[in-house]
Amino acid sequence: MSLNNYPISSVNDLFDSYSAAFELFDAKTLAFHYHLPCYFVTDEAETIFTEESKLEGMFNKAKHFFRKYGIEKMEPEIWNKRALTNLITEVKVIWHYKNAAKETLYSCDYNYVLKLNEQKEQKILTSISINEKLRMETWLKTQNIASKPLKIGN
Repeated sequence: MSLNNYPISSVNDLFDSYSAAFELFDAKTLAFHYHLPCYFVTDEAETIFTEESKLEGMFNKAKHFFRKYGIEKMEPEIWNKRALTNLITEVKVIWHYKNAAKETLYSCDYNYVLKLNEQKEQKILTSISINEKLRMETWLKTQNIASKPLKIGN
């Protein structure tokens, strides 16, 4: 099977745009990057979002956590991207969470399944957190910060 390069070439743009929306703490724009329904998967839970408003709500909850601990930027490092079909791409991203001085506070791994929509835009269909909870908790401990873990979903 011959796959075109379009899904692969627009992956960087998607994650750069996602990062910019995070820096603005813009829940509506963050949600815009997702296909609906979309899936969030961690070792602890699986969450399906079928409504943009619920997805925005999850991002708004996360925004308070990130602001509280001075996490203002996230920089994507794309490690691997592979077209599965002409419309579906698998991507591994290492997110580097940073403070206002652009110092890395912690990094974590995510795997994504992206799907090209009818408007030829990459959208996140599935977001799989590999180690964010562990990396975040480890960083919080080094800062002598006790926190309730950030929970995705309900």
